[in-house]
Parts: sequence; structure tokens; C-alpha cells
Amino acid sequence: MCKEMEEIHADGIREGFEEGKEIGIEVGKKEGIEAGRKEIAQTMASEGMSIEMIAKMTKSSIETIQKWLAEA
Repeated sequence: MCKEMEEIHADGIREGFEEGKEIGIEVGKKEGIEAGRKEIAQTMASEGMSIEMIAKMTKSSIETIQKWLAEA
């Protein structure tokens, strides 16, 4: 491979790595936020709060809250 092609290839690899890194960080943030909401929902339920109120307070669907509570 000529030098120019090697540089283009290396640049592509770097760009791909950076894009993958950014996507990974974004996915991690979303998973962390959801894990926090799940933990809060489970705590609220253990304190006797209704599923409807938990859904409203965590900005989650009732179905999601029911799923999280079933996993607890």
C-alpha cells in the first residue's frame, strides 16, 4: 500500500474508533439513567407509592414500572 493510502486507512480507523467510543459513552449514559430510575421506582414501591405515581415521577411507562417491580 502506498503511503497516502496507509494514511487514509489510518484516519478511517481513528474516525471509526472515535465514533464507536462516542456511541459507547452515550449508550452507557442511557443505561445508567435507566438503572437509576429503576432503583428509585423500586424504593418508591417499597414505601407504598402507587405504580401510576411512580411512573409519573420517573417519567416511565406503567408497563416499564411493572416490569421493574417484577424483577425486584
